[in-house]
Amino acid sequence: MLLLTNIAIQTFVNNRVLAFSSVLSLCSCCFTTWSIALRTIFFFSPKLHEITTRTIISSYIVIQMFPLCTMNGVKLIITGDKLPENPERVLYITNHQSWIDWLLIEMFAVKSNASGLTSYIIKNSIKYIPYYGLQLYLNGCVYIRRNRQQDAVLMGRFSRWLEGKVYNYWIVLFPEGTRFDRNNITMIEKSKQIAVQKGYAPLNNVLFPKPGGFQILTQSLGHYFEAIYDVTIAYPNGDNRIPNFIEFARGDITVIHMHINRVPFNQIAGKIENEEMLHDWLYNTYKEKDNRLEQFYETGQLANTPSEEYRLSYKYTFPTVCFYLLFCLPLLLTTRGRGFWWKLSVIYVFGGTLISSIFL
Repeated sequence: MLLLTNIAIQTFVNNRVLAFSSVLSLCSCCFTTWSIALRTIFFFSPKLHEITTRTIISSYIVIQMFPLCTMNGVKLIITGDKLPENPERVLYITNHQSWIDWLLIEMFAVKSNASGLTSYIIKNSIKYIPYYGLQLYLNGCVYIRRNRQQDAVLMGRFSRWLEGKVYNYWIVLFPEGTRFDRNNITMIEKSKQIAVQKGYAPLNNVLFPKPGGFQILTQSLGHYFEAIYDVTIAYPNGDNRIPNFIEFARGDITVIHMHINRVPFNQIAGKIENEEMLHDWLYNTYKEKDNRLEQFYETGQLANTPSEEYRLSYKYTFPTVCFYLLFCLPLLLTTRGRGFWWKLSVIYVFGGTLISSIFL
């Protein structure tokens, strides 16, 4: 029996994909149920609702980072500006290369005492992903339609939602609009053509940033932001290829570089109403990212400055994992519990997809 147990544990440890899938499938129903249930608290105490929701979101993010970051020993090598100890009200912009990017943002948020305080601005099509469309909404994400009038209304609503909040939030935006894929030659060439048409030099390691969402966000929330965190992410790889999720989950990539440039928001406040000036600023920011990535692929460094290493320790993640598993496992130890869990999963997959498709 002991031998079988050791084999099972070793298999779980060696197969991070299995670990991630198993832990996530066990805990997703709990997270969604708690998130929906906590909505009722809002009517009695919005502040208590915000505090409890942050705790639930933060714990669920930890569940996902445990097998992928903690078990794999993922290390961030961070260069650039030091951030304040207490979270600021931030517009967070970064280059977008992989599905893994969000995980690194969350890992950096933990380091910066902002776990559970990230809200992503993401494209509307993602809400149609079964189950996760609703789950991302419960995580605080905002779906934009790439229609200026509609998005301005959404951002106005989001601005009102942020008013009077207990915590300061990071609003995360990927100005490129989609992931940079070096193998997608058509997409890269199209991006370069757009840059030339608009009078800018083409970029080689990032896509040409789209100004629309950035401008609407800064116009609608300009009064909210204290700073912009301009972040560049680089994945070490001999052929400059970005690792996919399976490779990352297997532990093939365990070192990621991140450069932080903190820009006080008042530096761009005067450019918000001038689309050309704002786009120039955004382009120059991405031109600098392009240069940094070029340097990284040649030298292995994003900046010639001292760096800081950060890992997500077992001490931080393991207690949360134990709590979720202790809560979830009883459901799987009885026939009735397993039946209830499966029914709840089906309801969330189909019902959640329907709700997110129609109402979000």
